[in-house]
Amino acid sequence: MDESQSVRLIDSQEVAEYICHQANSPSYDAIMPTNMKRLSVVSAALAAAFVATSAGSAEAAGVRARAWCHATGVTAAGDFSNWTNNYTKMSLTVQDTLSDGRSVRIRFISKDDNDKIKYWSWHSNANGYNTARTWNTYASTGSGGLSYIGIQAAVMKGSTVVRTCTDWAS
Repeated sequence: MDESQSVRLIDSQEVAEYICHQANSPSYDAIMPTNMKRLSVVSAALAAAFVATSAGSAEAAGVRARAWCHATGVTAAGDFSNWTNNYTKMSLTVQDTLSDGRSVRIRFISKDDNDKIKYWSWHSNANGYNTARTWNTYASTGSGGLSYIGIQAAVMKGSTVVRTCTDWAS
């Protein structure tokens, strides 16, 4: 891993405590029944942090954009900053949302001026159910190589893709 990348593991309790603190609400344990904690935290935290809208392209220098997707077993988000048509900084997060023994992955995707899609390398979270991993990195291409950007997430069974979801940033 080079200096432009970092990984941080978070759990649902940490996310929930942050949300409760921000809302000045009672403690997480006091407001949520035990069997609903994990599902509600994953849904609320990612929905609040990454709101997906329609696709857009990098028209001006330094654009900020987000992408979010969900499929059974995986929730993923991409937060992009300083997006131009040939560069973007990004934070990619993927969370395993199903106790099925499968790993989850996320990757950056881009589309150039000719609508050719590039699938970048996968980042894997094999830490198990209810864990998330985040990568802070960047992408750089020739002129017009990042006209559209987004994320693709997958549930994996070994090296086989079981399910995917995709979203283009705006």
